[in-house]
Amino acid sequence: LTVGNYYLPSIISRFTAKYRHVRLEISINNTADICRLLHAGRLDIGLIEGKQSYYAFKRVSFSSDHMLLVGSRELGEAANMDAKALREQVWITREQGSGTEQYLDSFISSNHIRVENRIEYNSNFAIKEVVKQGLGVCFLSRLVMLDELRSGELVELPVRSSYTRDFSYILPND
Repeated sequence: LTVGNYYLPSIISRFTAKYRHVRLEISINNTADICRLLHAGRLDIGLIEGKQSYYAFKRVSFSSDHMLLVGSRELGEAANMDAKALREQVWITREQGSGTEQYLDSFISSNHIRVENRIEYNSNFAIKEVVKQGLGVCFLSRLVMLDELRSGELVELPVRSSYTRDFSYILPND
């Protein structure tokens, strides 16, 4: 959903300016769904952000994306967010099969955080809205949260390392 909603529009704009006669049909889904549709022959190409593509596809990275741990303005003003403090937070996450969810699981594991309370959404927009209301924290793409970070509605919480992922396109091997 991130690559489809936040990165693809500029690509499509440039493509259609050059190839006005081409009819496009775009399906925006999570990584697992895009892989299933491509495998079934219902897509010609897939853009994904997940680590794994679930099938044996040709995969080419075309851009990097920065992942951020984010909370409400009030949470950003609070004390240090160590593993214990993060364990006590409600984690607002993407659904199983999402590329973002794959990276969140890696982040949680590498930082030795035990998540006790997790709410899943299949919408980046919904995640941002509930985090702005102070419900918890999220780990999402900087692209998704850029406007809210600039306005101060959301704040980036400090983490030990920088987290990036690749946006890739996938094609059937044949």
